[in-house]
Amino acid sequence: MEIKPDFHEAWTNLGAALANLGRFEEALTCSERAIQIQPDNHYAWDSRGYILFKLGRLEEAIASWERAIQIQPDYYNTWYNKAGYYASQTKVDLAIENLKQAINLNPDECRERAKTDPDFDKIREDDRFQELLQE
Repeated sequence: MEIKPDFHEAWTNLGAALANLGRFEEALTCSERAIQIQPDNHYAWDSRGYILFKLGRLEEAIASWERAIQIQPDYYNTWYNKAGYYASQTKVDLAIENLKQAINLNPDECRERAKTDPDFDKIREDDRFQELLQE
């Protein structure tokens, strides 16, 4: 039996690397290729959401994150990314709700990241946000 690689992981990783370099259009192409190869890859959907957020394609970003959550509801990073999106839009209740879920799944990392993440700057002084970072 011949094993043929599907390369979804390579496309996903390349997309993440390009996103880290700020090359979001190229990153989106990679993310979408990964999804074509493996449509139920939650990480690729999460990455696609983050890239779309950075491109200002906000409704598409939320739809991608919702798909990622359908596939893998306990992946903390998707909840964290949604929280950052909502915080950047000053949708405080939704930001807090999603950040709570992320923190429930990975308390140490999410609290530490949220302390300095610029996506949370618009809600940083909110008491509920501050409480989440302290718990």
